[in-house]
Amino acid sequence: MKRISCSIALCALCVICLSGTLVPTMAGAATPAAGSAGRGSQIACGRHHSLAIRSDGTLWAWGADDYGQLGLGTAHGGAHSSPVRVGTAANWAAVACGATYSLALRGDGTLWAWGFNGSGQLGKGDQTARDSPVRVGSARNWTAVACGLDDHSVALRSNGSLWTWGNNAYGQLGLGQADTNPHHTPTRVGMGSAWVAVSCGADTTFALRSDGSLWAWGRNLDGRLGLGDTNDRHAPVRVGTANNWSAVSGGAGFTLALRSDGSLWAWGQNTFGKLGLGNADTGAHPSPARVGTASSWTAIAAGLDCSLATRSDGSLWSWGRNAWGGLGLGHRAGCHAPARVGTASTWTAVACGGGFGLALRSDGSLRVWGRNLEGELGLGDTAGRHTPVALTSPSGSWALTGARLACGVDHTVVLGADGSLWAWGDNYNGELGLGAADSDPHATPTRVGTAMSWTAVAAGWGDTLAIRADGSLWAWGADYYGELGLGDTTQRDVPTRVGTATNWVAVTCGLWNTLAIRADGSLWAWGYNNDGQLGLNDTNDRLVPVRVGAASDWTAVDSEGPFTLALRSDGSLWAWGSSSFYGDLGLGDANDRHAPVRVGTAATWTAIAAGQDFSLATRSDGSLWSWGENDSGELGLGSSDDDAHPAPARVGAQATWTGIACSSGFSLGRHVDGSLWAWGLNGSGQLGLGGTALNPTAPTRVGAAASWAVVACGAAHTAALQGDGSLWAWGSNERGQLGLGLADGSAHPTPARVLTTAR
Repeated sequence: MKRISCSIALCALCVICLSGTLVPTMAGAATPAAGSAGRGSQIACGRHHSLAIRSDGTLWAWGADDYGQLGLGTAHGGAHSSPVRVGTAANWAAVACGATYSLALRGDGTLWAWGFNGSGQLGKGDQTARDSPVRVGSARNWTAVACGLDDHSVALRSNGSLWTWGNNAYGQLGLGQADTNPHHTPTRVGMGSAWVAVSCGADTTFALRSDGSLWAWGRNLDGRLGLGDTNDRHAPVRVGTANNWSAVSGGAGFTLALRSDGSLWAWGQNTFGKLGLGNADTGAHPSPARVGTASSWTAIAAGLDCSLATRSDGSLWSWGRNAWGGLGLGHRAGCHAPARVGTASTWTAVACGGGFGLALRSDGSLRVWGRNLEGELGLGDTAGRHTPVALTSPSGSWALTGARLACGVDHTVVLGADGSLWAWGDNYNGELGLGAADSDPHATPTRVGTAMSWTAVAAGWGDTLAIRADGSLWAWGADYYGELGLGDTTQRDVPTRVGTATNWVAVTCGLWNTLAIRADGSLWAWGYNNDGQLGLNDTNDRLVPVRVGAASDWTAVDSEGPFTLALRSDGSLWAWGSSSFYGDLGLGDANDRHAPVRVGTAATWTAIAAGQDFSLATRSDGSLWSWGENDSGELGLGSSDDDAHPAPARVGAQATWTGIACSSGFSLGRHVDGSLWAWGLNGSGQLGLGGTALNPTAPTRVGAAASWAVVACGAAHTAALQGDGSLWAWGSNERGQLGLGLADGSAHPTPARVLTTAR
């Protein structure tokens, strides 16, 4: 069935450990990002180089490469002005950049490093530079990493422990007053196990604990530690008494931080007005000072001499030095207070480098601006830009798009932060993958096998499919028409590998049919095909994956059995299968199609969701569109009727939609501020509005929470993840699909927390 999968990650020059709504998660809790283990940001800036992870888990680099910091296998002192792929791995999860070196996590929890190593900041036990990624140690439970501008590294493990290595001249490793020596391998900082986020400045380190407290250590010139003085610290010291810090980003001599109430704070050096306090001075600001009065900040990035941030309405703001146009404001005059960058309201992540910036939008597009002398913008030249310019991905989207949560008709599956897989609900067809099919529901989450490398899941009408970090595809459950892709119609009760391919990146389940995308952008289909929903230009079923046409730029696919929707990298929307009476395909008529047909001429589509006889989609401007059946108000147009709506119609005037999901007569959508909205059929409380009597025909807000990150719809139930990793469910619970410890025939119309710690 259908799901929302959204990533809003904090991406700063030296931090890749926070995401979602920027509320710190418990150690080991997953961030909403998907397509990998979801452990941090997809973009990062060094002094003059950039890294980005693409939707298929591949890693790309551009800019200066004088020390091998791009990881391309050649340190030649030159630069690359266009993105170049780093190695062949396709399971990168997060990246971080120091001035001239890089760190990254893979989906299996391993840590990798490359570039300059003069202080042992690569963690390899020596001071030898590396020009391609090398693994750091043997641990497989790294969850967050950060790089300092002056060559020190910090990382967290899933048990909440904190580790540091590299330069330690000012005690920035936090190992105590008697130790200012460099360390060439990761060394544990104390015995604490409640650390949840880390960030580095030039020679400072910051970390958050699970109780919301903020800690700092290292060099304290200009009061950059925020401790009220200018004395260096060689071990973690608490910053004030507040216990509601939610994010921190260390820059060059200054620091930014967020509190859970959405307020923004700054301290340290204020040259060029980089603290955003409305003035520029050379004095020390040794204590946190609030930046303005806004309480809607969601992401921050502190760079060399400038700052970037986003607000809950999706707007982007900048301030500080602007000599290279790094503020993105269209000019080169500095700003001493936050100034809005353009009018777009779909910004989700930011990174700030040496006079240049990177930012992601909710449609997965990457924008760049500022200094470009070493090609750090990746635009194929060395000309600077003063406003954000789109950086075209070699293929696919820059943002991660894999699904962490999926609902079948009456079962639910979710990925744990450690790559484990959990399932509950109906198991009549073996769809839970527990080794036996049975008629009894499983009302609490149960682990599926022992594998710790799952990266994406999909659930259908009695079947489940999932992808592992190595790109392999697995299937189990009902197999009436070959929907498992295993060459027969035999039910499987445990995960069984589909073929030998190792480049699967996305999968979706319809009604007895399956479609999936590979890393090369090709689209594949199998299973039931009575209405041509496989797109193979016929109505013959398939028992194994068959390629759909010759196109190699597919980026997303969704199916609700009789028909299929898909997106290509140019932003075009395609549809095929049954159009029914209602015009499900959006082509302006009720005619079936047996091969992909383009929907209109727009090239700005960003997300799709196929429901039962209706469809939803979003565009890059944040608008929401719908078409097809509307007898329950599932199109969100403010009315319900039995008429066909065969062409896309805009849903309201809002331009801040970032995710959509739909199923049998009902729909959900997420705004950029993290709020969740629902409309349509509500007989089982599947809209989460607190009752079953309300059947809204226009989007209606689900509660007051503003931290929803991932949502999935079953036939009559809904499951969702919040930014802190907590899992919630509501609606029908007849087969225990809500995971609440019981199976009953009652409606559960209000979100209830699922009884699991597998977040």
